[in-house]
Amino acid sequence: MKKSPISALFWSMAFPGLGQLYNKEYIKGLVLMGLEIYFNVMSNINMSLIYTINLEIHKALTVANIEWGLFYPSIYAFSMWDAFNRAKDINHIHDIENGNSTMSKERTYYTGLFLGLVIGMVLGLSINFLISPVLSGVLTGFIGAICGNFVEGLYVKHKNTN
Repeated sequence: MKKSPISALFWSMAFPGLGQLYNKEYIKGLVLMGLEIYFNVMSNINMSLIYTINLEIHKALTVANIEWGLFYPSIYAFSMWDAFNRAKDINHIHDIENGNSTMSKERTYYTGLFLGLVIGMVLGLSINFLISPVLSGVLTGFIGAICGNFVEGLYVKHKNTN
């Protein structure tokens, strides 16, 4: 049965591992969910987020364990990247089995976008240049994702011209 890559992506955005469960990769999904919960608890990111939303910035900075928080972006971005690409692979296999494959071998996997997201979020958490580590991580993650997607686009364009 075909899977929607966008649905898999959004499930993983909601909670890392849910996209893998959607794709019927139960062990991988449960492992990612366990890792997300573990790193979330160890980094105290939820309390930091609550304090940030309530504009209690000093408390947000004191409760956040940045060292553990640095693991969180990798789990989050990998879960989204894997769920999206695995759904595309499931659809490709389904199309091949039914004899109507239109997908080329050269597929865009948005690797640059997710790699940029991780690098940006880690830098934002490490440097913490805004009022809270959560806001710094989100903003720099967004900027990193845009830059990573742009660099990947240049690479693919250059690769196709040669």
